[in-house]
Amino acid sequence: MKLSIYATILAATSALAAPAPAKRSGGFSISNLHARKALDNTLSFTLLDTNIPSGPLSTECNLIWPANSAPDADAACGPDSGYKIRFPDGFQGLAKFTLAVERVNVEPIGGRAYLDENAADGKWRCVYDHAGVVKQDCVYEGAYEIPL
Repeated sequence: MKLSIYATILAATSALAAPAPAKRSGGFSISNLHARKALDNTLSFTLLDTNIPSGPLSTECNLIWPANSAPDADAACGPDSGYKIRFPDGFQGLAKFTLAVERVNVEPIGGRAYLDENAADGKWRCVYDHAGVVKQDCVYEGAYEIPL
């Protein structure tokens, strides 16, 4: 009986002594987000990383891939390819997709942006022109904040 009491007390004090995970301040902010479907697909944006010890870092990211294929599974952008860009839910088109951004060098961390032209906020807007060279042109209104 004494053994089970001691075990319970030990378990309770161990749980109280364990450090709580630190809350991260800052995150990623994506602005100037623009995507286009023409002969090739393009995606470009400005990535602001506010969660690094040396202070905020702004990076231009640009992806280009053939219109009849999927984007690279592991595209890189930024100084020394310090950020990876992925489409974790696959890529069916510019109208709706998930964009994963991951910092891979200093203190690796990542987050996701969910873009859908039918979302209630109406910030991801696409214009279609089936007769022109540019078949689809999409723009995000404002900055997309990705908490970390």
